Amino acid sequence: QGDPLRAPDITVNAWRCPPSEGCSVDTLQAAVEAQAAAGIMMVVGADSAGPNCSTMENPPSIYAASYTVSALITGTDNVASFSSRGPVIIDGSNRIKPDISAPGTNIRSSYNGSDNDYASLSGTSMATPHIAGAMALLWCGRPELRHNIAASRTALNEAAHFLAYKQCGTPGPPNNVVGWGRVDMSAAVPAPS
Repeated sequence: QGDPLRAPDITVNAWRCPPSEGCSVDTLQAAVEAQAAAGIMMVVGADSAGPNCSTMENPPSIYAASYTVSALITGTDNVASFSSRGPVIIDGSNRIKPDISAPGTNIRSSYNGSDNDYASLSGTSMATPHIAGAMALLWCGRPELRHNIAASRTALNEAAHFLAYKQCGTPGPPNNVVGWGRVDMSAAVPAPS
């Protein structure tokens, strides 16, 4: 009996659901697709099982409806070795994943040691919040895109700084290492003149 007016605009998921935890490839698919149909952006980490190809094997990162994020070495346009890569073969789709990339190494983050504990962490789970924040900024700068998942993804994808990786298939864009490339908010929402 939830109130749709209190629904989130964006969710961030930096976890995975492997078979060892009782998940199959389609366990979360209907939920992810329902969230997208409701106009809620689901931003998902690409897993951290790289550097080999087709290491994106677990829900929810494998789904077309998930906006999947790979990790770059912070301050560079080089993919982090741990960042999982496509294509997605576990479901037979051969889908290109990830979708987009952001910094994911040595990121200052809250930590569970105490109420005011912080740590420097690395992972696709550190890159994912960058993209959730980028989507929120996109919807602030271009409010006509809010809750339009397809157009919002296209706006960020087409504005991304393309990085041509030949590993794991065609260099793209997109490609199976960094998707459409590094997020570029100044290109997605130009400053007013």
